Amino acid sequence: MLAPEYHGFAGLGGAPTEALLASDARAAYDYLRTVRRAAPSRIVIYGWSLGSAVAVGLASEVEEAAVILEGAPASLVDINRRRYPLFPIRLLMRNRFDSIQKITRVEAPILFLHSPEDAVIPIAEGRRLYEAARGEKTFVEVRGGHVDATTADTQRFYGAIRTFLAKHQLIGLDKLDAATLR
Repeated sequence: MLAPEYHGFAGLGGAPTEALLASDARAAYDYLRTVRRAAPSRIVIYGWSLGSAVAVGLASEVEEAAVILEGAPASLVDINRRRYPLFPIRLLMRNRFDSIQKITRVEAPILFLHSPEDAVIPIAEGRRLYEAARGEKTFVEVRGGHVDATTADTQRFYGAIRTFLAKHQLIGLDKLDAATLR
């Protein structure tokens, strides 16, 4: 497992532009492939919130076994356009994070986890992205809003991930329990 941070987050310098975050994600993927010698059939790309948009971008360009998206936006431009209908958001936003334009190129199975209580990324955005995805996909509603699904809906949240990974032969259910997955 590799859990990299992106520029502009966790005390790392730089502005979190779409291009820079894509570069960070690609560097992490390349590290797994070249240094750790991980086969694409063993790589699961996971993204939460803005990281979901980064994950979709990466998954649309590389080989992976599966993708897990938590609280995923279809398009940050569209979210902000609905929040601020009087502003020309599409013209103002440089970093659009339009996952909906890239999701069709993802060939791996995708698990979507989203809370109807999510006030940051509305569940309608996650459903819109789910609908645009091709191939095998699963959508699971979890409780807990944008941040607390891992603690508010532990059974459903981790159960969905375990089931998804086992279904795609990325883990054996007998080898992984909820405590291990957390």
